[in-house]
Amino acid sequence: QQRLEQENMRSKMILQVHDELLIEAPVAEQEAVKALLVDKMQHAVDLAVELVADANVGENWDAAH
Repeated sequence: QQRLEQENMRSKMILQVHDELLIEAPVAEQEAVKALLVDKMQHAVDLAVELVADANVGENWDAAH
């Protein structure tokens, strides 16, 4: 959420469940938010193995899966 605010985005983190984040984002910000989230999640910690993250868009949480 802090990074979204720093980037002056209107998007908001609504919910975190374990390793999943639910973001409410205007259509105009969706691609930028997806890129930001994937980058942050994949580089959250420095490990010997690569972390892989993906992001999906949908009208609701179920549709995004």
